[in-house]
Amino acid sequence: MHERKAKMAQLSDAIISLPGGVGAWEEFFEALAWNQLGIHSKPIILLNVEGYYDELYSFSIKACKEGLFPVNFR
Repeated sequence: MHERKAKMAQLSDAIISLPGGVGAWEEFFEALAWNQLGIHSKPIILLNVEGYYDELYSFSIKACKEGLFPVNFR
């Protein structure tokens, strides 16, 4: 599984996360972790269909204000 995701990230120009379940969230957070670790610097995009990611966005704002996420997270 990890090899498949690594290959997709390697071949892509950006990473887009659609609304989904645990698997979609896991892939999104792994892409964020890879970005923070310097493994890739590709744009990570959340497709916020019908406000699906509104709460996650609010959480990220709070985490940035508290210094837990880098400001460029948003």
